[in-house]
Amino acid sequence: QIELIAKRIYDLIYNEKAGVRRLLENFKTDIKTVISRVIQQQSNDLSSKIIKYEREFPEEACLVYGDEVSIVLVFHNIVMNIWKHSECRFYKIIAKIDDDKRNICIFILDNGKGINDPLQYGHGLNFVNETTIRLYGEFKITNLYYNNKFYKSGFKTLAMIKLPYIKVTEVEKDN
Repeated sequence: QIELIAKRIYDLIYNEKAGVRRLLENFKTDIKTVISRVIQQQSNDLSSKIIKYEREFPEEACLVYGDEVSIVLVFHNIVMNIWKHSECRFYKIIAKIDDDKRNICIFILDNGKGINDPLQYGHGLNFVNETTIRLYGEFKITNLYYNNKFYKSGFKTLAMIKLPYIKVTEVEKDN
């Protein structure tokens, strides 16, 4: 019985003709473009606080499921939190595609003061959390500690967004 239920759930999500992933393909957003746009939109605020940044993206397309407006607002809220609250001088955005090519993880690191309570969000981070859940993803924010490789590079805070990744097929590349 449990095995049948698990198979049905799997089919609802991954079925090639009518699964949730198939339906979501109508709402594709390019993470690289979104993040670049958000950084450009907030460049005056970042510059006024003397905050520098770096991006590290894979060569391949970083397409995720979801409407562009919501995903822009997710990253807008995170970058705004960086310049408004973190007191950092540097942040870095890293995007990595899982080995199984099902999800893309976006790591946002900063060298600021850290977060007081990683489980208590303001309005902006609540929006980020709710939106990533709605997009079948997840959001976490945490302080880094001495045994973390990013901490050793000077970062104090890590926000992680995980979203379903859309594989670009050869047919899509040609269009």
